[in-house]
Amino acid sequence: MSSSAPSYRAVLHTPHVRRVFGAALLGRSSYGIVPLALVLALTGATRSYAVAGGVMALFALTVSVLAPVRAGLIDRYGPRRALPPMAVAYALVLTALAAATWPRHRCSAPWPWRRARAPHRWAR
Repeated sequence: MSSSAPSYRAVLHTPHVRRVFGAALLGRSSYGIVPLALVLALTGATRSYAVAGGVMALFALTVSVLAPVRAGLIDRYGPRRALPPMAVAYALVLTALAAATWPRHRCSAPWPWRRARAPHRWAR
């Protein structure tokens, strides 16, 4: 009795699966990337793993508390109406966290904007 399980190739050749798989892969990549980036940024900004751990615990608590709220909004309004505002809100929160951990002693803006603001420093 031989049963062969479908391979990824067979599954991905099913109509519409590639688009759904690609969107899910892109959307879920932040689950692994964001916590690592936050820990590194917070540790670099505060020089304390304790502070980074505390902020990450607060971040995890917030994400877990808001998960049922997000699910309810998606059930009520559908993913096409609910997900874009959630994505914008998540991007704004991550931008605020990045701005809060940006090193103040160097410059107030990331390097491409520094060059635009102070071109005389790079003139040769």
